[in-house]
Amino acid sequence: MFYVSAQEHLNIESTIAQLYYRVKLKEREKSLKAAKSTMNKQYSQSTTQISDKATTMLRNRNNMVSTFSIGPDASRAFTEFIHDGDFGDERVDNEQTVHWSAVQDHI
Repeated sequence: MFYVSAQEHLNIESTIAQLYYRVKLKEREKSLKAAKSTMNKQYSQSTTQISDKATTMLRNRNNMVSTFSIGPDASRAFTEFIHDGDFGDERVDNEQTVHWSAVQDHI
């Protein structure tokens, strides 16, 4: 066993405290780096997921637009639709005309 003076004892305690502080500081830096790395990974994964979803949405939208096709017979089909509609309209118009003529004749 050996004896040290009060001053030497204070110096030793100060050195121990400094070493302890440095160790804790290094541990804290490692912890912060790990947390930052984790946050960066999560951010990267989130942005990748968002980017993937946006890409999927755009592809779906583009597919919907690109798959819309009225076909080579479009003008004929449209003409038939309009022609059929004309006859249907004429029939309704004639029925209305007959109805209101009957009403006027009745009065």
